[in-house]
Amino acid sequence: MDQTKYSKQSEAGNTITYRALGGGVPVPVSVTSYGDRKEVMIKGENYRIRSMQGEGNSRLSITYPSGKTYTAERFTGMYMVYDEQGEWVTPATRYIDDTRILTPGEEYYLANDLIRAAYEEQHTTNGNLFYFNLYVENLEPTDFYLFMAKIGACLVMGAPVFLFIKSL
Repeated sequence: MDQTKYSKQSEAGNTITYRALGGGVPVPVSVTSYGDRKEVMIKGENYRIRSMQGEGNSRLSITYPSGKTYTAERFTGMYMVYDEQGEWVTPATRYIDDTRILTPGEEYYLANDLIRAAYEEQHTTNGNLFYFNLYVENLEPTDFYLFMAKIGACLVMGAPVFLFIKSL
């Protein structure tokens, strides 16, 4: 969210608080779970995410503090978001010098980011322990990693030469 990675800081009752990792502006995010909805609080503003009747988490309604409501439908592991008129809302954002550029009527936080914050199963994980163990041994790169890096470098340098000769 906001080009910042978050991790769980604390859990009290039905509220989970996340804090920013690394760079970026450290804006705390808290998620409160109720029976029929979740509320994401960012900078003192509440964003409500409610499961549609009988749909589980496959269809959600996201209400912003401004009163705007968006609908999100689960599609192959991610959510497609639609505005109040049923038009698809692209999850793209624009930045200039680390400053978010908003188009008129656009909300600062994307519905996809709010869903990702509200539901732990939507959180992205960093890496894979299998690959880490394959490439790192005692905090040093393994011989396999070094060998594969050399093979990759040869392929990257050899491919343009091959293509150049092929084009003659």
